[in-house]
Amino acid sequence: MKKTFAFLLGISAFSCALADSVTPIGRASFKNGVQIPAYAVIYQNPMEDGMTTSEGSCRQNACSFQFTVPAEQAASLKLLKLDNLSWILVPKDATITRAQIGANGSAVLAAKSTKAAITAYDSSACVGCALSAAAPYFDNARRELEETFPGMDGDRPKKGLKSVRKDRTTAFYSYPANGRTTHGVAKLLDGKNPYDDVNFNQLEVTVDQKNTKLATTILNFYYFQNKR
Repeated sequence: MKKTFAFLLGISAFSCALADSVTPIGRASFKNGVQIPAYAVIYQNPMEDGMTTSEGSCRQNACSFQFTVPAEQAASLKLLKLDNLSWILVPKDATITRAQIGANGSAVLAAKSTKAAITAYDSSACVGCALSAAAPYFDNARRELEETFPGMDGDRPKKGLKSVRKDRTTAFYSYPANGRTTHGVAKLLDGKNPYDDVNFNQLEVTVDQKNTKLATTILNFYYFQNKR
């Protein structure tokens, strides 16, 4: 089991991509036969001097998923891939507002459209980052944070947060946000299993009531990729 305690390499270590920097890499296919255009995100590489294109190609069934996207939604969606993150479904008119990878491997991708605002995060090898971000959703994360990093305050729950644990590692949640609702899925690997590092990842989708079904599809696809 590997633990890295470089939690000070958090958001400040990120390098930002130009907004909406993407390159097409083909079309992804889904279980019910629908196809959705896929794009790799271009970002500033913190370890090199220059821009880097996220790895990805939809050749040889590399973008084939045993997941069903409702046919009535498929035409209005696209897929984004940023290194160190899972594939993210977003509305076709969404533009990238933040695409960052830290020197420690942490990653953030945010996109916004008229229908939804979406943010994905992965703590990578940053244990302090993982426990702090997981604290609002997992009591065991808050306890371990207090024990491992005395005096370090974890993230506080959003006002009105409603959280439901699906299993030991996964929580679905929602909270009100400026007249809309943010729906999310949070996953914590606490390092208790022999082959797991400590890691936290989450996806949040902010929508109004008429786009709740869209948020459900986006979140369920993210969960599908991270359900181990």
